[in-house]
Amino acid sequence: MKYSAEDIPAENVEYLCEYSQKLLEQERIELEDYAALAYLKYRIYGFEKKIKVNNVVMDEAQDYSMFQFYILKEILDTDMFTILGDIAQGIHAYRGISDWNRVMEDVFEEESSYKTLVQSYRTTIVMELANEIIKNIDNADLPLAKPVIRHGEKPEVRNYEQERELDLKLLYVAMTRPLHRLYVYQQNDSISVLNKIDDSFYECIE
Repeated sequence: MKYSAEDIPAENVEYLCEYSQKLLEQERIELEDYAALAYLKYRIYGFEKKIKVNNVVMDEAQDYSMFQFYILKEILDTDMFTILGDIAQGIHAYRGISDWNRVMEDVFEEESSYKTLVQSYRTTIVMELANEIIKNIDNADLPLAKPVIRHGEKPEVRNYEQERELDLKLLYVAMTRPLHRLYVYQQNDSISVLNKIDDSFYECIE
């Protein structure tokens, strides 16, 4: 593509065009487009009401892009931001940021300060596993978490590569057994299931 930082395969460009066309037909837009559209409206038309904000607090800020930080600063017309985030917990590498220094230097310039918090209150065994994963991230500036001494069962890591129909059966077995153990034997009143991809787990237990 003409304005890309590097060459993009033709099939990727074709997919992007087709996907964008489908979104427009459905009168939908992607999350990444909101900031650009808001900025265009702000610059061309302005807003009917002046937005007055004294201080902005942003949590999970690692999932925001540099452009989104800049747009919020411009539209809200304030430098008073409290930004909280953990780069190691970013959901999408292409969408978020990888360096807090860039946010300070390119968006807020020299009017900012940075503090690193490493104390975690999750169980020791969970954070030990998390730190092993963090060590594999290609970012030398990522600090390792410092857990408190809280014991618990070691997390299980399982990989499945079968087709979707078999995946659902394996997912059912893999998930319901430990959930049943947590509920019956350890008497946990509340259990949280986090699913990043789709509704496969919910489909298999219904």
